[in-house]
Amino acid sequence: MKKIFLGPPGSGKGTAASRIALKLNTPHISTGDLFRKNIKEQTPLGINAQEYLNEDKLVPDEIVIEMLKQRISKEDCKKGFIPFTYWNNLQGKRRGCFLSFRWDYCSLQCNL
Repeated sequence: MKKIFLGPPGSGKGTAASRIALKLNTPHISTGDLFRKNIKEQTPLGINAQEYLNEDKLVPDEIVIEMLKQRISKEDCKKGFIPFTYWNNLQGKRRGCFLSFRWDYCSLQCNL
């Protein structure tokens, strides 16, 4: 099962996603967590992302999507996952980039 939580900053997307993820034993994927992990581990993607963040710029879609692809290819995501935050601060048109590369359907969309 794949779920999406949409809403403006502060609407409770992260809270709802983390609570539901715990109940369903489903990974809750946050791009902020992905950034921190890749930067801390000094991966090539993390180093690249850090350069943009140091200049107060948005990290390009290609880097974010590659981090997400790597994360959701892991075994614990095979049966589903809950992403959020990717589109919080980015242009709405980017939402389709992530959704279209992997999902053949979305079983639940919650607009908060």
